[in-house]
Amino acid sequence: MDATGQSIRQQDPDRRVTIKSEGRVVFLSLDEIDWVQASANYIKVSVSGKLYRMREAIGRLAQRLDTRQFVRIHRSTIVNVHRIKALEPVNSGEYIVILRDGKELSCSRGYRDGLRPFIGRAL
Repeated sequence: MDATGQSIRQQDPDRRVTIKSEGRVVFLSLDEIDWVQASANYIKVSVSGKLYRMREAIGRLAQRLDTRQFVRIHRSTIVNVHRIKALEPVNSGEYIVILRDGKELSCSRGYRDGLRPFIGRAL
C-alpha cells in the first residue's frame, strides 16, 4: 500500500489484481484489464469501458503486472496484448494500437520493441 492508502497488487493464484480506489476495494481479473494510462498523479485502469482511477505511479504498476500479458507502449500507457486488434503505422516509426473495442492508443518508437515478442517480425 502506498502513502495515499491506495494500492494495486497482483494475486498469483487466481490472476487478479486488487485496486483500492475512491474508498472501494475492487477485484479485477488480469484478463479483464484493457489498458492503463497515467494521468497527472493518477493512473486510469480501463475494464470494459469503465475507468478506475487511483493514485499510483505507472512504473510501479508495470512492475506488478505479468509481462507475458501486459506491455508498455508509451511512457504513460500499458496495454493488455490480448486486447490488441491491429497496429496502424504512423510517422517516424510510431504506431496506433487499435484495441478490439475500437479504442486507439499511441505507441511511441521508444516502446514499440516491447510489442515484438507478441507479434513476431511484423514491426
